[in-house]
Amino acid sequence: MHPHPAEPNTSDLRAADIDRHQVIAELTQHTAAGRLTLDEFTARTDAVTRAKTYRDLAAVTADLPTAGATSGSRSGTRHTPPPGTALAMAAVVLVVLIAGIVLAGMAGWSQMGSMMASMTTAMGCG
Repeated sequence: MHPHPAEPNTSDLRAADIDRHQVIAELTQHTAAGRLTLDEFTARTDAVTRAKTYRDLAAVTADLPTAGATSGSRSGTRHTPPPGTALAMAAVVLVVLIAGIVLAGMAGWSQMGSMMASMTTAMGCG
């Protein structure tokens, strides 16, 4: 099990790809909930891909509530997503894919396959 980026005494440890993917998944949820704009999501996702330590990852989500601290969450109740959540998620996925294509163009076509594979994994599709 990977330590959470905010846990004490782990913040200077180097983060793994799975930790970055977890933070991107959290950012996706916050964007779908309306806490982040698509521009903010893109900027934070870029910061996550450059993050080297848990401290770097924690800084990206420092101003966002954790999963258990979001407003309106009650134990024992079933959460029904508001209408349009699927559309918002689809828009976020589209932005991430476009950002990946742009980054692939900047990085060079030789790395396109590995970048798309990591984005697919980040989005939980692979």
